[in-house]
Amino acid sequence: MLSQVASARIVTNLPGSSPLDAFGVGDISSQSLTLVLPHPLAAEQEVWVELSHPILEVPLRLPARVQWCRMQSGDPRPHAGLEFALLQPLQRMGLRLVQAAEVGCRVVAGERTAGFVVTHGEGRWSLYDAQTVKVATLTQTGLTFEVTFFGERPEDSTVSLDANTLPDAIRIALELDRPPLVLPAETGDWYPLPLDLPEAPAPAAADQRATARPVARAYHTVLSNGETVGYVAITSVQDEWSLYDPSWNEQAVISPFAGSFKVSILGGTTTGSRGAEESLEYFMARDFLGAVSLAFGLEHDATLDPPLAEVPESGTFEAIPAGLPTDDDEAPLAADQPHHCVFDGSDLIGYVARYPGRLDVWVLYNTLREQLAKTLSEGGRTKLVFVGGDPNDSLEYMVARNLKGAISLAFELDHEPRLDPELPLDT
Repeated sequence: MLSQVASARIVTNLPGSSPLDAFGVGDISSQSLTLVLPHPLAAEQEVWVELSHPILEVPLRLPARVQWCRMQSGDPRPHAGLEFALLQPLQRMGLRLVQAAEVGCRVVAGERTAGFVVTHGEGRWSLYDAQTVKVATLTQTGLTFEVTFFGERPEDSTVSLDANTLPDAIRIALELDRPPLVLPAETGDWYPLPLDLPEAPAPAAADQRATARPVARAYHTVLSNGETVGYVAITSVQDEWSLYDPSWNEQAVISPFAGSFKVSILGGTTTGSRGAEESLEYFMARDFLGAVSLAFGLEHDATLDPPLAEVPESGTFEAIPAGLPTDDDEAPLAADQPHHCVFDGSDLIGYVARYPGRLDVWVLYNTLREQLAKTLSEGGRTKLVFVGGDPNDSLEYMVARNLKGAISLAFELDHEPRLDPELPLDT
């Protein structure tokens, strides 16, 4: 997915070379980014990336190494993947601001950006302040909004049930004087932020928040082949679990999301388990133990000691998203229909084809050419809906950053598949 507002320039140390302006910026993470370039770069070449974004007052200058550079079907321009080298704190902070601005809605208070809101499914949001520190989770319960504040530890979290609207919940969580505006990134109403932001404000007085509710601390040891790889503990947030390494450093948070489980990976921190280095990246798993295994990078499902008395459920599956066609009766892939073959290494595992007459909908098929799932591009993300046995069934619904990510989820891959021919640039 190409960013609509970010831009980048490549600077090399080669004698006589001039800066190279990228045609487009793709996915941006804390470790890497992808670029569309006017001409190829050599693999392993060390470069500087000057990344510009409207959320930043000044461009970021980031050391990087070219990991791959190749052509893509339907596009005469080369695409390159770059991995960042060792970054300084302000550089990491700048990347987090860009990530937050790309994946979330901006909270605007007066003439400043006060934070970011990231949606985690129907009625659930994570709230980050202007320094991209996660400060609260917002949950809609009926007509009210529950604000769960994060403390240094999960058991220090406190909850308020006094908000009647989402802007008012954000006002409480960010300690603003009045409800703010919540603007999608594509509106263009940007308020650039400096990289030398001031320290985060002190927590609100106790009388401004509800009394902390008791927390049931149920720790479970995570085992792989009989060895301890970490721990799982329930938090004060309903249906949310924290994962810790063997030294009790928090590594990830697991929460239910759209019929599956979302694994939010945390980065290193010096300001508490939910501090300034918390990652905005996430992965999806179909069940709870699969989410635990994914968070710890295990090849097989983990086991817990003691076992869970009741395995967490991800909630009821959501119905087919609006705009997704359902009247084709799950027709198989016709032999003459244009399509892309999906490969896991050298093995053919399925097919993907555009839905006739729709540029935003793709259909995934197994090797028998039977429909497996459909995808819908919406709001800068790709929704993946699995085909049910009955058209009236509620269908499992997951979210990916792009079409290739959705294909990986559908075929249960831990990496992007190879397509032949490759997908067009507009996907």
